[in-house]
Amino acid sequence: MTKDGKPVYCWDTSVFLAWINEEQDAPLSDIIQVAEEIDRNEAIMVVPVTVPTEIFTSTMTAEQKHKFSRFLKRSNVINATITFAIATKAREIREAGHAMKPVRKIKTPDAQIIATAIIYQCDALHSLDDRGSGPLKLNGMAAVDHLRIEKPIKFSGQKGLC
Repeated sequence: MTKDGKPVYCWDTSVFLAWINEEQDAPLSDIIQVAEEIDRNEAIMVVPVTVPTEIFTSTMTAEQKHKFSRFLKRSNVINATITFAIATKAREIREAGHAMKPVRKIKTPDAQIIATAIIYQCDALHSLDDRGSGPLKLNGMAAVDHLRIEKPIKFSGQKGLC
């Protein structure tokens, strides 16, 4: 939480794509609640540079790209570049995954996103990726500094109506 009590979220690429593409099998009502919390300036969003890279290489309409670009320009959205500290933390996360039993092969983009959330002291990293060693599988583990990694939900725990 920030000093003024605002939660700090980080979304991985899977959440942004679900939101932009209005994916019906995603928890859209919960994603929309968090997005509206950002819209009302009641929360902060950290967007790792890895996310726009993945988003803009996906198949999207011009309108969808514009929606994403507008979101990135909000005053309460932090566009986080990969610093040496983030790169180092990402390497540590990948190494910790390799040391686990069973081994977890954490992909570099996932490690960079997780590292960004840790370095920026996010209250939660939201993800929809529970494949293999996807971020959801790492929720609360020591390898990710006990970071809260969950499907999108307001920090208060309030769920969407849909």
